[in-house]
Amino acid sequence: MEFAKRIIWYLFGALIGIIFVYSWFGNRTDISCNYFPDARVKGDIQKKIINYDNKTLILLSENDLDSSDISKLIIDGDVVFKKSNTSIDSCKTYFIENKNMNAIFENCDSIVNIVSINKIVIQE
Repeated sequence: MEFAKRIIWYLFGALIGIIFVYSWFGNRTDISCNYFPDARVKGDIQKKIINYDNKTLILLSENDLDSSDISKLIIDGDVVFKKSNTSIDSCKTYFIENKNMNAIFENCDSIVNIVSINKIVIQE
């Protein structure tokens, strides 16, 4: 019976602790942990302002794309580090692709430039 009482007291204390921590910190959706390099790069790009200059707007119109397609590419895409240039100190370039398109992003300190965009046409 002694062991059962210990378990009950432990669960009671853990429940009080969980309620206290949840009421103290609340539902924090602003905290995220990116463990893999792919997620870190995409998270860093999402935090910055994406520069849509004239060259980028022409590339988007030529491929029938818009800014929401770029956002989907960043969220759903995969960073290909073999095709990226991460050895540069100033602005690293990252190649991100998904099943519909790929793009090269130039990730600077405070802004992200789109170097190239290619829409993948699936021929049936």
